[in-house]
Amino acid sequence: MSVDNPIPEGHVAVARVRAPWGVKGQVKVDSLTDVPGRLSRGSAVFANGSELRIADVHTAGGNLVLAFDGVSTPEAAGALRDAYLTVPESAVPPASEGSYYYFQLAGMEAWSQDGERLGTVDEVMETGANHVLVVKKEDGNELLVPMVDGFIVSVDTASRRIVINPPQYE
Repeated sequence: MSVDNPIPEGHVAVARVRAPWGVKGQVKVDSLTDVPGRLSRGSAVFANGSELRIADVHTAGGNLVLAFDGVSTPEAAGALRDAYLTVPESAVPPASEGSYYYFQLAGMEAWSQDGERLGTVDEVMETGANHVLVVKKEDGNELLVPMVDGFIVSVDTASRRIVINPPQYE
């Protein structure tokens, strides 16, 4: 399933369904949350615009496997393939002092240390080595900034502003 904007406005991804598992409608997922109990029995998540209640959670062969109320066949589970499991942003606990969640960066104004407005944060890409901040510049081009010390100077979630030391490309 290919989705242009798989995460609804005002929601945060907490897992991604990889594939159906078994014959009872269960799915293998990759957890994207570090909130304890987020993916526990009885918890509610959203996928493809519908609310799902987690009926069972277990691991099998190193995989996290979820079952949902009302999803009882491999075909129904297959409809969830590649879907993000989300929760409303209001269900996310506040970040600790001096820290932030990556989803909070989207839409922030990006500025250089010299006070030059660079653009708007479009997304945070996951890469093998480190995450990369994607900044949409005024001219429509993108600036890719590794999210490592030396490039990210400060993040102010209250003022929706991030200061970066942009990489110098030749």
